[in-house]
Amino acid sequence: MANAQAAAISKSEAAVVSAMTNVYFAAQHTLASSLVPDLHRLCVLQGATQLNDLRVDSHTSYEHSSSVSEFQNCMADVLRSGLFFRRYRHHTVS
Repeated sequence: MANAQAAAISKSEAAVVSAMTNVYFAAQHTLASSLVPDLHRLCVLQGATQLNDLRVDSHTSYEHSSSVSEFQNCMADVLRSGLFFRRYRHHTVS
């Protein structure tokens, strides 16, 4: 059971990392967020099958615009916290 659970988590992590990579790519190249689901599908067609794990069931997928927005917000939070940490560290070292 533990091995199956670990394998499922690993597959999910790979899918989320791939999805976030596509979201980041879109942002980096100033592509519309609405293109991200198409970018996911293109990657799957080219062999990035881990993105298939984003589909939970026939009605639920992490390709929806609200999911793309959540991925973008997560990345922004990480960037903000990194900038805050660097600024804080710079002031405490000086």
